[in-house]
Amino acid sequence: MNQIRDAFLLMMHRFWTVLILGLLLITPVYFFALIFTNYFFRYYGALDLLFIAHFFRAFLVLLALSVSQIPFIELAYRDAMGEDVRFKDGFRSILEHIFPVYIMGILYAFLSAFGGLLFIVPGILIAVWLYLFPYVAVIEKKHWWKGFKRAFRMGKKHFFQLLLIVFLFGLFEMIVEYVVLNGTLYLTTRFLVIAVVQLVLNLLFLPLFTFIITYYYIDWNGGKEAFQEEDWGAWEGWR
Repeated sequence: MNQIRDAFLLMMHRFWTVLILGLLLITPVYFFALIFTNYFFRYYGALDLLFIAHFFRAFLVLLALSVSQIPFIELAYRDAMGEDVRFKDGFRSILEHIFPVYIMGILYAFLSAFGGLLFIVPGILIAVWLYLFPYVAVIEKKHWWKGFKRAFRMGKKHFFQLLLIVFLFGLFEMIVEYVVLNGTLYLTTRFLVIAVVQLVLNLLFLPLFTFIITYYYIDWNGGKEAFQEEDWGAWEGWR
């Protein structure tokens, strides 16, 4: 389990870099999704159309997840390549990739949420098959159709591994959140406090999860050497 070990080590060694990037990106995305999710549940709940609210919730969660991973993919990739892990590189990756990943994320989130709304299995298949598109965008610089095509090949080839990683990490996160949030509810029922606690958990878990997937992504593609050879070949071609 070198990927998990490396993810924890990167998290510990670059904690403040990860935290600041999380505050800059995850925080606004989280509160945006939270506000609109609560609105949809109140509005459609009053109309007894909760299935529509669940659709929008799944859509917003998947879209937020896709966008929020961008800088942490960059950090883990640079660490795996033996390069310096710097705040400015994570921030640069946000500026470079956020627009295409956001637009692609809208399509990805809609297809996954709609598939899950009709039949659960198609939604899961789409979500896993295309899940790696932000990793393709950041690591391989492939966006739009090429990015989706590459992500689909990777997601299909490593479907069960990816599904297992997502399931196990999601289960672990759910257990921790259950314990922490119930402890918080024991002390206070104020919505803002609960929301902040949830945000703090996201600031810790999302980067860690992204690091793990990034290390697996690199291994699935032949490891560090494969990417170094590809970069060298591209440089030689430029010459």
